[in-house]
Amino acid sequence: MEIVATQVPAPGKSEDWFAPVNDTTNRRCQEWTMDYVRCLVTVGYIDSAAVSIVQSKRDPPAHGV
Repeated sequence: MEIVATQVPAPGKSEDWFAPVNDTTNRRCQEWTMDYVRCLVTVGYIDSAAVSIVQSKRDPPAHGV
């Protein structure tokens, strides 16, 4: 699992802290986690149902703005 995690690029510095999150210029660790979970599903380490479970726990894009 650690090897898979190192293959998922970490989110960089946000271009605008006050803009809603998106999957390109404003990413947080929650977006990274989704990418990681999808990779774990792809390699067969976890069931695809995990994607829906993790997605349901994410904060909305404008949370904290």
